[in-house]
Parts: sequence; structure tokens; C-alpha cells
Amino acid sequence: MRDYQAKRGDKIPERAYRRALWHVRAYPHIVGDLDGREPMDHLVRMTLERDRVAVESALAEVPEEFRTGILDNILDDVPLERLPYAAVNTWSHWRRVFLRAVAENMHWM
Repeated sequence: MRDYQAKRGDKIPERAYRRALWHVRAYPHIVGDLDGREPMDHLVRMTLERDRVAVESALAEVPEEFRTGILDNILDDVPLERLPYAAVNTWSHWRRVFLRAVAENMHWM
């Protein structure tokens, strides 16, 4: 149920929604690979850079006070009800904006 997408409102196509979720979940590994000291192929580095930029630019569309909570929800499965500062509807809205921006940045929709 944690990957549930609301049935009303501004829906993302299901395939793009799932891909965006898994892409965000891979973000810590992408950053770790880019920061690693081992040499990598130029094409692999460019792909990882594109993926990192897609997530970071989508995160920039979310107000700063919601960024950490959204990442905590997606990466660490923290329920929206337990996040501080706002109601669940507000958290849901910004989570949806973030995932839509990731999908658009990756050209999945």
C-alpha cells in the first residue's frame, strides 16, 4: 500500500509512477557511484549524471521544508501521517509534484 497513488486529482500514468518511485529509491546508490573513486566508462558516468540531475531538479520544485520528508517517505517508508509541519494532504500533494517532475525529467511522460 505504500506505493499507492490516489485515484483522484492529478494522476501520473501508472508505469511512469512506478518507474519514478524506483528511480528515486536508486538515487542514494547513484550518488554513491558518482562519488566513488573507481574509474568508470564515460557513457556510464553520463547516464548516472543524467539520473542524478533528474532527481535533484525535481526536488528543487518542492519547497525546502518538504524535501527531507518526501525523501524519508519514499526512501525509508516513513508514513506521511508521521511527518511533521503539515497535514497528510499537503505531504501527498508535494510527493505527487515531486514524482511527476522526476517522470517528466526522465521523459517517461
